[in-house]
Amino acid sequence: MSLALVKELRAGLAQSPRDKDPLGWALIQYNLGIALAISSRFESDTLSLHESVVALNAALEESARAKFADRWAMIHAMLGRVLAELGRRERKEDYFAEATRAFRNALGEITHKLDPSSWAQVEIDLGSALTSWGEFEADSRHLREAVAVYEKALLETPAEIDPASWLRIQTELGVTLGMIGKKDSDDAALNRSATEFQAAIDVAGRLKNNGYLMMLNNNLGNVFVSLGAGGTGSDNLSKAVAAYRAALAVVAPEVDPLNHAYIQVSLGEALMKLAELNRDPSSVEEAIAAFRGAEKIYYARGQAELLAEARTNIATAEAFRTGLRQ
Repeated sequence: MSLALVKELRAGLAQSPRDKDPLGWALIQYNLGIALAISSRFESDTLSLHESVVALNAALEESARAKFADRWAMIHAMLGRVLAELGRRERKEDYFAEATRAFRNALGEITHKLDPSSWAQVEIDLGSALTSWGEFEADSRHLREAVAVYEKALLETPAEIDPASWLRIQTELGVTLGMIGKKDSDDAALNRSATEFQAAIDVAGRLKNNGYLMMLNNNLGNVFVSLGAGGTGSDNLSKAVAAYRAALAVVAPEVDPLNHAYIQVSLGEALMKLAELNRDPSSVEEAIAAFRGAEKIYYARGQAELLAEARTNIATAEAFRTGLRQ
C-alpha cells in the first residue's frame, strides 16, 4: 500500500507544478515524505528514509514560517522523526543533532495551550531522540537532557487529565533514568528509575493496560537487577524476581509468547544470582523452571538460537545445583 501511495504522490507532483501551485506541491511533498518513511519500515536499507528527508525539506521551502506556522511546525516534527530513525538505523550521531533541532523548531510554534496532544507528542519525540543519541555516547549529557524534556512534558500532562499520554512519558523517563544509572554507575538514578516505573505501573493498572504492565514490570525488574549487581545483598534481586513474576502474571504466554519467554529468561537469571549469593537450592530449582518455560516457547516457535541459549542456561543451573549438593 505504501509503495503504491509513493508512486501516486510522485505522479501528483508532475500534475501540480511547483511554480503554478506551490502550496499544493508542498503538501504533496509532505505526504510523500510520510509515505516514504512508512515504506522504510519494510526495507533493510535506508534509501526511503533519505528520500523522505529530501521531500520534507522541499515541503519546508514552500511553507514559510510566518504565513503557515502550523504547517511549518508539522513538517519539522515529521522531519525530526525521520532523522531520528536515520540516526538509529545508521548509528550516526549527526542525524540525532539534526532531529533535535527539527523538534525544537516545531516546539517553537506548537504550544501546550493551543494543541496539547501535538505538543506532548513532539516533546516525547524530542526526548526519544535525545535518549537514542545518548546511547552512542560515553557520557550521559544527552540522556540527562532527555530527562529534563520528559519532566517538562509531565508537568503539562497530568495523569488525572490525560493518563495515556502521561503513561508514555513516564515510561520513557523511567527508561532513560535507568540508562543513566547503568552508564554512570549511579544508584540514585537507578532508584529514581524504579520509583518512576512503580508510579507508571499504578496508572497502567488503573487503565487495565496489560501490555504496558508487562513491559513496565519487566523494566522494573531490570532496574532492580542493576541495583543488585554489586552482590552486596539480596533485597534488590528479590524485588527483581517479584517484578518479573508480576510481568509474567498479566499476559498469558499464548498472547505474547516471545516476550513471555524473554522475561522467563530474565527471571531465571535473577534467581540464579540469588542462588549464587545465598547458596540457596530452592532458587536454583525456580531458575531451572523459568529457563525450561522459555525453552518450551522457543522450541515451539522455532527460535533455534534462543533455544540453544535457554538450554545453555539450564545446563549451567543444573551444574550449579550439583555443586551445591556435593
